[in-house]
Amino acid sequence: MKHEAISMTGGIAADGQGARHGLSAKLSSRTKEGSPDHAQAVEWLSHTSLSAAQWSEWQALAGRAAEANVFAEPWMVRAGLTHCNEGADATVAFVRDAGGTLIGVAPMQMGKAFGRVPVRVALGWTHPNSFLSSMLVAQDQATAFWSRLLSSLANGPCAAPLLCCDGLPEDGPLYQGLAEACHRMDLPLSVEASIKRAMLATRMDPEAYWDESVRAKKRKELRRQWARLNELGQVTTDQLTAADGQPVEHWIDEFLTLEAGGWKGANESALLSHADTAAFFRATMAAAHAAGQLEMTALRLDGRAIAVLITLLSGQAGFSFKTAFDEDYARFSPGVLLQRESLSILNQRQLDWIDSCAAQDHPMIDSLWRERRSIVSVALPLPGHGNRLTFTLAQGAKRLWHIAKRFNPPALKKPTPRSDPQPGPAPAGSVKDEDK
Repeated sequence: MKHEAISMTGGIAADGQGARHGLSAKLSSRTKEGSPDHAQAVEWLSHTSLSAAQWSEWQALAGRAAEANVFAEPWMVRAGLTHCNEGADATVAFVRDAGGTLIGVAPMQMGKAFGRVPVRVALGWTHPNSFLSSMLVAQDQATAFWSRLLSSLANGPCAAPLLCCDGLPEDGPLYQGLAEACHRMDLPLSVEASIKRAMLATRMDPEAYWDESVRAKKRKELRRQWARLNELGQVTTDQLTAADGQPVEHWIDEFLTLEAGGWKGANESALLSHADTAAFFRATMAAAHAAGQLEMTALRLDGRAIAVLITLLSGQAGFSFKTAFDEDYARFSPGVLLQRESLSILNQRQLDWIDSCAAQDHPMIDSLWRERRSIVSVALPLPGHGNRLTFTLAQGAKRLWHIAKRFNPPALKKPTPRSDPQPGPAPAGSVKDEDK
């Protein structure tokens, strides 16, 4: 679900100087709610003004999180807020229980449309290289977190009639807690989009899982490709982990160069194609390595990387964050061969599962990993009768637009260009073939 972001200062200060008079004054205040349980429960903060103590408190929350999500880890969110262009207008909600204990953190931003309907929308902050929600919630506190946050969003400095959140695991406590909070507050909750993407969740031996999951014909072809690749030189695999003490900088440069040399570089959608994404990636990899949450696996030919897979760790889970391969060796399927060699990460790190972070129905990873994970995007009205009416009207307008689009007469459609258009950059967060 795509929303266009606007400045968080919009609508806060009537004189148009919200950054000076409105937002800066209100971000440090706490939301006042009629319910005693919600009074002073949410603190709105500019991410650029967070103190070292607040970052430490956020990091401590990650140690007692309700669900594993590397994209909500403070070091990951901090890199995105600091370096990605999408972080410029974001703000952060610190949600506390009645005793003042931090129970959740929600990076937020504002949007100016719900689909094609022009209306202010509170959005869970994200960026193209984040494949889940960036919200972090303490164990057994998801319903309380949402109850407090929803009330604050309706009446606080980020006031908007609607809330939209992407990247919520459907079977996870963050989504389940939102559903329960909506039930208690009598708010309708709409699932706007849902995908099922590949994940690896097995207790089987890697060899047995590979043999059971991959078709015999494909296994035979991959063995042939492995043999042909070995005819070109010495083929090896190696890993970078925090435990081995290797510096991460060379691996970072190696991956960026490999990715930029392929189709993403040609389409200017590689991380290295833009200063903000390159800086984000470098900061993320360095922070993940320092935290002991980074695994990089390389397939090498005579010592030179021809495929690299990046797995980020959170709790007892893994996230297949990025992969790249040398397209000069595409006929050998180096990305698939590397996936074969890296199946052991699940057992080596004693992980419960690894999320592929791939698009639904991805042709490569779906043929290797059998398990699936459902991820949803949701929308709901914030508390208040007027907000509920706005949500109902916006939903109706969106449905009418889709109906009109479906039955649009051919004469009104744009003419087909005479020449084939040049390929554009891949959509944000999309994957192509073996790459992500």
